[in-house]
Amino acid sequence: MDLMKRFNEYFNKIEESLTNPSQINWLINNNSYIGNFTVDDVEYKIEYLKQIGNNWSYSFSYFDIDKNIWSYNISNKGSSGFSVLSTVKFGLYYLYDKTKPNSIIFSDIDSSNTRRRLYQSFCEEFCKNNNWNFSNRGSDEKKLFVMFNNNIGDSDKEEVFLSVQKVVELSK
Repeated sequence: MDLMKRFNEYFNKIEESLTNPSQINWLINNNSYIGNFTVDDVEYKIEYLKQIGNNWSYSFSYFDIDKNIWSYNISNKGSSGFSVLSTVKFGLYYLYDKTKPNSIIFSDIDSSNTRRRLYQSFCEEFCKNNNWNFSNRGSDEKKLFVMFNNNIGDSDKEEVFLSVQKVVELSK
């Protein structure tokens, strides 16, 4: 097979994965949105949990069949990894539209520097698209990407801080 043809086919699959998120099935109540989706027979979960005021935390995981637990260390080979990323990204925008939050605290608990950079990149893009501020906190395998609307009152800003504090305390 021609090398250029192979490259084109591969990058077409990646492009398709990046622009076609998987279907997310949402379980919604007053304080949480739990989204489940499947890519290549692997179950994934998005957790969007209300914190203090109108501030929410956002995290995602996959079900590790071997360990029988939900794990944050997501790894997916081939173009299906891009499908997971596009679905997580789509979920973030969907939930923003549904809840109109003052902040979203994106928990990045992952051992991969590459995936952390990808998550940071799409959080920065999200903030740029919505005219929000972005703060990157944490180190090593635990990072928080704090995305927040700076056009809110002082009491709302205090709730943003308290929500971040709550998420940090819970993750110890």
